[in-house]
Amino acid sequence: MRLLSILVSVLSLLMLSACTDNSSVKFAPKAGEKRDYRTAQTVEITTDKGRNEQFTAKNYSTFEVTDLTTDQVKLHIIPGRMEASLGTYDFRSSIPDDMPQAMQDAQVAGADMTIDLESGQLIDINSSGESLKKQLKQLLGDKIDNLFEQVSQPNLPITVNTEQDWQTQSTLFGVHDVSLTVTKVDDSRVWVTYQGGSEGHRLAGLAILDRKTGWIEKQVQTSELEHTVKGKTIHIRSTQIIAQVRDGEDNYIPKIHAQWANHWIDLEGFSPPNKLLKKADPKQIFYKPNGTLTKDEDKLSLSLLHAADKRERIGDIEIFAAHAFDFAGNEIDTPMHTTSTFTRSLPTGKRKTTEAQLQLTSSGVLIDTVEKIAKVTAKVAWYPDESFTLRLTLDDKHRAHYAENGVEIDLKPSEQDNVYEVSFSGQPKDSMVTRLGERQAYQVQFRANPPAPKWLNAQESNLRFEASPNPEAHRILIKTDTPPSYVDVVVQRSASEAKVEREVTFYSAQAQRFSPNVQPQTKYLFDSDQPANPIPTVKPQGVERGQVLFPLGAEQAKTCQASLIPEAQEAGRTLIFALNQTPENFTHPVALKLQTEDGVREYFYQLGERNITLHCDSTRTWQPANIALSDTTPWVIPLASLDKEKQLSTVGDLLSKYRFLDENKRILSLTTLAENAELAPQTLLEDVTFPDGTLRIAGVPASVQVISITPTPIDQSFNVAFPELPTESAQ
Repeated sequence: MRLLSILVSVLSLLMLSACTDNSSVKFAPKAGEKRDYRTAQTVEITTDKGRNEQFTAKNYSTFEVTDLTTDQVKLHIIPGRMEASLGTYDFRSSIPDDMPQAMQDAQVAGADMTIDLESGQLIDINSSGESLKKQLKQLLGDKIDNLFEQVSQPNLPITVNTEQDWQTQSTLFGVHDVSLTVTKVDDSRVWVTYQGGSEGHRLAGLAILDRKTGWIEKQVQTSELEHTVKGKTIHIRSTQIIAQVRDGEDNYIPKIHAQWANHWIDLEGFSPPNKLLKKADPKQIFYKPNGTLTKDEDKLSLSLLHAADKRERIGDIEIFAAHAFDFAGNEIDTPMHTTSTFTRSLPTGKRKTTEAQLQLTSSGVLIDTVEKIAKVTAKVAWYPDESFTLRLTLDDKHRAHYAENGVEIDLKPSEQDNVYEVSFSGQPKDSMVTRLGERQAYQVQFRANPPAPKWLNAQESNLRFEASPNPEAHRILIKTDTPPSYVDVVVQRSASEAKVEREVTFYSAQAQRFSPNVQPQTKYLFDSDQPANPIPTVKPQGVERGQVLFPLGAEQAKTCQASLIPEAQEAGRTLIFALNQTPENFTHPVALKLQTEDGVREYFYQLGERNITLHCDSTRTWQPANIALSDTTPWVIPLASLDKEKQLSTVGDLLSKYRFLDENKRILSLTTLAENAELAPQTLLEDVTFPDGTLRIAGVPASVQVISITPTPIDQSFNVAFPELPTESAQ
């Protein structure tokens, strides 16, 4: 256990340094140059006695050139946000007292990396004046070179020729006999792939290099190393993703357990869509003028609402170039990174939402900074959907090929029994979804394309897309007992250029409530029917279910009485009409309700035909109020625009004398100052009055009405027939 703890400590230190050469590419940084990197790593450590430990980590770091000579460069590493997991123990640098003190100290100190410019080799790393190489030798002995060389450099420790298909063989990262091939070259970048070594001491990786300077842009590397320390054999298998920080990319890696990494995913058989439904109207994509900012401890997410149901495709949404602001409108100067977006259907209504995580990437505790953020502005780009369907019909050798519309697909039997391989390549960001014919069920695995070395498992293989020259290319292994007669494919594609790009403001829940420019979420005052207007049109409701209600509203109800003729009793109690008002909420409007005089019963059956009289001493009607609604923010109502003589002190007082109607004539509720506060008749008016002296209507009012009182009495009579007692069969 002690040895495993030491190795995990070493790996943690290596993570802090994590983060890579024009006829040839060689590491040639400039003085004062900086690069921001994101790193994600998963490590599995096992011993020859079967002990297993899992270590995963992801972090952000800044590399700055601080000293440059003719033969060496010194890079100062400034560690940023870090998250790690060891077994069941998780910690984050952004949470107070969550990260071990030794790692907190290392983050504050940073580290200095020295690299030989001729060879590109790492010479040493120093943190707080201590040499990492020296520490490793003290802990693990002299044979530490291959472990030390697993430290992630921001460069490849080899000079690379910029000719496509150029190859060489060398020792790389402490592993001998590594073959390196240039797979793609353009004006600014060089793509390389490398693999080599032997079982127990091997690696495989891909990297994208800046052609002029040799800095690594992206790298994915899997290594398998064995070390014998104090008579014990330690097996270390690691996959690491290193990339310069760019919006729209995720700093993520799954936990890879060797015994689970090649598992098959079960898929039920179902038919492909008959037609692909696509949204083409920007108004439905940018359905609301603003987005939502959600906070969860040290985490932030940005979401945008779309008017689309679950069958409709909206294409791709990108969210980038974010800036955060506090409640006073001041910009918060902190580095941040928006991840890729994910679109999902909402459970209610024909709506979808697109979400992206917003990572604050600096070191130290971030909760206080998150709490200060009221809104985030970001660019949002929409790439309309251009997906299409096709069918692969297998020949008598169980093969199929498709090459049209910028897509190439090959299907063939694999080396495994009952397993078929579908290779896909297409345009950037293309992907595919497969369905076997006749609703046939099957299992799948996802793999790299072109194929990765065979010793990599499915998860390790699939992660190589990050640094692939064709990141959209992939393979699907299909496992099925019966060869399919055909395979239906949906090629998921979005436009290569954005149709719309605009700046969107994402508000937190509190900022949404307090900003007068943000349209509040619609909320109606009553769950059920609202009071009749004009009052003389009121009729008894609920009779068919044995209940009698007159929904009159608070102001009218207190002037009215109703009677049942002839009188009736239930359980020895006389039936009367009484006010039913729920002081805790506005679920139902104030009404006269038939009940026993003790208020226990309110449903009555087998009373036959009866007459009900309704008398009111005066008439209350709703009339247009002399309140002008703003064209741009109609939900903002200045309190000073209300009649001061109406003596308003509670929400009940206000809403018995004024009502705010949407375009469908439904009564809207009010927005409260406190988040998720329940609105009730006894809620004080000050609890819904905002600092600028306004009310905020919960929705978009089309009109405002005020109660009007006339001395005209109301006298009405109704004949009703009470229902029979319900039987079990009727229920």
